[in-house]
Amino acid sequence: MASPINTTGLSEVVEHINASSEIISETIFTNPELSANHSFYTGLTVKKKFPIASRGGNMISTAPGCDPTPDSDISFNVNSEKTFDPVEVGFRMKLCYSDFEGVFKKWLASGNDKPDVLVSEFSAWMMGYFEENLPHELWRMFWFCDTEANWTGGSPAGNISTAGAVKYYTMFDGFFKQLIAQATSNASQRVTIAANTSSTQVLGTTEVFNAFNDMLDQASIRLMANRGALRFYVTDSVNRALRKYLRTQTLDNSFDLITQDQGSLAFDGIPLVVIPEWDITIERDFTVAGVKYLPHRIVLTYPENLAAGTQEEANLVDMDAFYEKKDRAVYIDLAANADAKVLLDEEFVIAY
Repeated sequence: MASPINTTGLSEVVEHINASSEIISETIFTNPELSANHSFYTGLTVKKKFPIASRGGNMISTAPGCDPTPDSDISFNVNSEKTFDPVEVGFRMKLCYSDFEGVFKKWLASGNDKPDVLVSEFSAWMMGYFEENLPHELWRMFWFCDTEANWTGGSPAGNISTAGAVKYYTMFDGFFKQLIAQATSNASQRVTIAANTSSTQVLGTTEVFNAFNDMLDQASIRLMANRGALRFYVTDSVNRALRKYLRTQTLDNSFDLITQDQGSLAFDGIPLVVIPEWDITIERDFTVAGVKYLPHRIVLTYPENLAAGTQEEANLVDMDAFYEKKDRAVYIDLAANADAKVLLDEEFVIAY
């Protein structure tokens, strides 16, 4: 089995790496907090159904007087449901000291039994590195998974760029799969972003402004009834195009530019949730010969409508690491179960 840590670009040196402070880490993009932008349904270990109560018809009419006959036309509808069917997700990683001791030899040893890298500072750095990356994985998993996913050379052909990446996307149907399916059956819930299929895929400033306007125009009354909870979930490409548009315009009350921290943006009072992991995922796994699959995406909905199901939320990020003496190797495990559900199918608009 190949080592999960690729050190082929590093050379044998006289002075080996001695501490984590000597490693220059690539920038970890900051994504919004997952739990703040979704609802979590916990306690799910097996398939579970949740009934959906919809608004009934009219109730109040002319007073019926004495000994009234009950109005048989009044109804209370609980005639649909959503089913969570959590599947097991996770990983197992095996680390053998001999795979990368050429560069990390002194750091790995740290006065301990050499193969047991778990008790070295290297292990502490490594676990911290994985913990930083796991939240990014959850944004990818809950949004991009598709049980029918395939790569572009598969049969039938899919949108994933390589065959090896397919296994990371077929666990369950994520939010994008469900949103696009619903918008395909109900065109009023979709706004088309022409740049996604243009030759350059460059998102113009006027086009992005029009996309936001059209989404608000097409939003249902019931969706807009949740206005205080609504959010625009967007790729960073959309965020940049909208900011560029605003820099060229005279701002009015339709826009909020809040300058706290690095500045958050709202359109017509509805905040943007910028998710760089969407851009990174599309660039890494949905790009072939420079052509990206739907690189510009916007979803208008609210957190309660995006339900992530699992047994315990902590299970999605809690890793278990142990040294197996007979293998002279360290194993890192993560095991959880997960599913995703758009709870109310008509309470969103998507642009892509």
